[in-house]
Amino acid sequence: MSVRQVALVTGASRGIGKATALALAQAGLDVAITARTLHEGEGRDDSDAGGGVVPGSLDTTAAGVEAAGARSLAVPMDLLDRASLEAAVARVLSEWGRIDVLVNNAVHTGPGSMLRFEDTTVDMLETKLAANAVSQVVLVKAVLPHLVERGSGTIVNVTSAVARRRARAAGARRMPCRRARFTAWRGSSPSSTRS
Repeated sequence: MSVRQVALVTGASRGIGKATALALAQAGLDVAITARTLHEGEGRDDSDAGGGVVPGSLDTTAAGVEAAGARSLAVPMDLLDRASLEAAVARVLSEWGRIDVLVNNAVHTGPGSMLRFEDTTVDMLETKLAANAVSQVVLVKAVLPHLVERGSGTIVNVTSAVARRRARAAGARRMPCRRARFTAWRGSSPSSTRS
């Protein structure tokens, strides 16, 4: 069992998730990290306009966490695979015995992310909601009993500022449908865990 506090950061192979994992390690926490991309060069841009390789991996983030003096645990996870969500939490608890901080940062970037509303299918919307809202709830429900049992813990749901403010009149005229759809799935989780 770890005597240091443990953070679980989703979507930690690049971007905000990677930066969060490194900052937590520098603050003295051991950090479990999740993403789909395990090794550098394997990440693919699966967005509407994508197809190319994207930098970043769990290996790279884990090396940075360890360089900061913390332990890292790289756990493969896919937001659209509910079993992998529950398995990620179970693995951290099994190997380190605790989770003190959950950072729900991962986001689905696949088809439907950058399309106009009228070009977005209902299947795409359902996929986005499953990945960007339901998966966060699954992770919270998996971690919460351990936080409650210990009497403390922190859950952070990362979202876009777009989900927290009303579209300005000029912005609303430029892309009202895209902004409305993006807000729906990125704004659903913060209010679900705010108390």
